[in-house]
Amino acid sequence: MQADQTQDMNSRVVMALTGALAGFSVWLMSEVLHELISNQHVFLFVVASISGFFGTLLALCGPVSILRAAPAAAGLALVTATLFSWASLRHAEIDPFLEHGYGIVAWLVALSIATPFVAVWLEDRNAWRNYAELFDVTWTIVVRYAAAWLFVAVFWGVVFLSNALFEIVGISIIEDFLDIEGVPYVLSGLTLGLALSVVYELRDYVSPFLILRLMRLLIPVVLVVIAVFIAALPFRGLSGLFGDLSAGGTLMAMAIGGITLITTALDRDDEAAISMRVMRLATQALALLLPVLGVLAFWAVSLRIQQYGWTPNRMAAAAAAALIGVYAFLYAVAVLWQMFGIATKGAGDWMARIRRANVVMALVIVGLSLLWLSPVLNGERISARSQVARYMAGEAKADQLPLWEMAHRWGTAGQDALTTLAAIENEDQKTLTDLIEKAQSTSSIYAYNRASTNTKFSNGIAILRANLTVIPSNIVLGEDVFAEVNYFHGLKDWEWTCKDAVAPGCVLFIADLDSLNTGKEGFIFRPYVPTGSAFIAERITFTNDRVRKSGGYLLNPETRQRMQFSTDEMKQLVAGDYRIAPSSSNSLWLGDVELDP
Repeated sequence: MQADQTQDMNSRVVMALTGALAGFSVWLMSEVLHELISNQHVFLFVVASISGFFGTLLALCGPVSILRAAPAAAGLALVTATLFSWASLRHAEIDPFLEHGYGIVAWLVALSIATPFVAVWLEDRNAWRNYAELFDVTWTIVVRYAAAWLFVAVFWGVVFLSNALFEIVGISIIEDFLDIEGVPYVLSGLTLGLALSVVYELRDYVSPFLILRLMRLLIPVVLVVIAVFIAALPFRGLSGLFGDLSAGGTLMAMAIGGITLITTALDRDDEAAISMRVMRLATQALALLLPVLGVLAFWAVSLRIQQYGWTPNRMAAAAAAALIGVYAFLYAVAVLWQMFGIATKGAGDWMARIRRANVVMALVIVGLSLLWLSPVLNGERISARSQVARYMAGEAKADQLPLWEMAHRWGTAGQDALTTLAAIENEDQKTLTDLIEKAQSTSSIYAYNRASTNTKFSNGIAILRANLTVIPSNIVLGEDVFAEVNYFHGLKDWEWTCKDAVAPGCVLFIADLDSLNTGKEGFIFRPYVPTGSAFIAERITFTNDRVRKSGGYLLNPETRQRMQFSTDEMKQLVAGDYRIAPSSSNSLWLGDVELDP
């Protein structure tokens, strides 16, 4: 007993000192080294190395002694930091690289997912792929860090309250101590290390058990939500997947939630996994529904890529959607394998297959993260080449290219792409040159949008007018007919959907539909891109010979989805086969004012 207490005390001292050294290093990097190291890329390597080393070391210590953990933490930190700083060389300055965020995410993902493998490997060289050990280590690290940081927050709350109490009687000892450079950092690190040590000592009491059990309760809820969503798709359509919000992101987030819940339900092994039949069935059903979300998410992302080409954002989204899709496929196959009697080792086979899939996918994610930081998946270079190719192939006009991002966020690859674009000679060269100059001279995307709006607006009007059929045909549109339409919230969408529209193109219908208004009303019918074979309509008003977008989309009153019109119906409208008549529904009249529902 005495020996255990001595060992615990020694561990606390070692972890506290390690944490204090980590805190001092953070202060050193933020206040001292950035002034001594002039090369930003070298400074980034130093920061990533030190941060990765201490973050990994504090996670490993406890189960593993510091003498064994330190070399492993150093090796992992150096490998990931080297790739991280190597990726930053794509940019002359590191700020755009860091603002992008994808490099940081790839570095953190590789570091955090690799850490449990290293932890298990240090304890048993042959068990580094053992799912039960990996599961326990991963969740233990999560809980240890969460509890330790909570203790750090409580510690500082006590410090601030104590200082406030001392100030009442004129004692400033705490404030004076905290004013010493580096002290707050060292105290935070010391407290964190001490807390991590204590949490590990009490691992039988402070364990992931409660969290995992609580998370399992969400499985039926998530199952019902996803099932209702899928059941509603045939009736509501897929138009909501391509609205203003990131439908792909929503689908991926929900799929990630489902994957996490299934993993918690399966736990470390069959003995610890869910035992209630109804919960097992719910987990299996959730696994079978996940591929639907995966396919829809990948479709939503791929559609944007087809429309606008590659960008680093879309590359990250495509990678995430692909990983989620593989997860969902493996989970569903594991369950189907069991359902159709292919498995022969009992009810736990599907669980074992999913656990093996989790190990493989974790390694795949680490590998993909490292590839993202390597020249193999250089998002800036791939995106820049994609955009240049789209322009040269005539798939995009000058004002449809992400020129500001090329100039400010895509590093040397973006600058090279701008040079290549500027050298292209065609009828669009003047517009392109003008937009490139504006992109390079503006400091923010908002300033660029304001500066380029006039150019985009005039080009957009020309494209729209060339692909627009006006009904009735005796209405002549003036040069400034679209001057009242916001480019980014109307004209831009009209332009890019109308330029490739099948006959009769987009249709603008104008008539005096409301005698109480001085102007005219109508609709603009344009292709619905996701289907490619239907048209949707937006209400417009026509006042003083100018179109104003005012009423939004026409919606089906039953489904509340956008109404869709066929090409034949558009041809019928152009041919004059239509009539203007009073509404078939009753209206509420208040004096001379009609309220039409």
